[in-house]
Amino acid sequence: AAAQSWLESLSEESSIKWNPHRLILPRADSSATLLRGKAILAALADATQFSPLRTSFGIQGATADVIDALWKTENAKPDADAYTLYIKSIDEINPRRAVEKAASIIRAMRDGKKYKNSDDALPKPNQSTMNAFIQLTAQLGGTSGRHAEHIDDDFRPNKESFLAVLSSAMYNASQEFETGGFDPVFARECVERMNELAEETE
Repeated sequence: AAAQSWLESLSEESSIKWNPHRLILPRADSSATLLRGKAILAALADATQFSPLRTSFGIQGATADVIDALWKTENAKPDADAYTLYIKSIDEINPRRAVEKAASIIRAMRDGKKYKNSDDALPKPNQSTMNAFIQLTAQLGGTSGRHAEHIDDDFRPNKESFLAVLSSAMYNASQEFETGGFDPVFARECVERMNELAEETE
């Protein structure tokens, strides 16, 4: 409801903004629009994360509308953080389909594809974007949940990355031939790798 109200108000502002008989809204207003848009995306992402059954409530459609509205607003184009929240809001009941959707977004961002009819390219994924993708992949459970594909070769995982991977133990394996649950060997490997990266940064 809040997202819909914001979109309606943004549409009204946009109609005023492009009226040739009125002054264009200042850049500050557009910046505030991006902040408000991301706040709504964050709320939608939280609603998705706290849905234990991951039942689709149309959240992804709402986030897509917010992203689209931001692209149509001058000086308020969504950044990598906005797309990170978009990925967190993917509400497919089938976790594999959710991962596939997220992967297509990641590829488009990495390849610098343009958004629909816009002349501007999608923002490049950042650390948070990749961690969100890793967290989504973890919901596949089993060994599939431990290995997120489409990760950049130069991606440097941080603590959040490893915690996201380890959370795969919380989910049932999505593949019949895989075993879910906690794997002490894998957990030890993650801890050792975290320590190695910590030493490299010292």
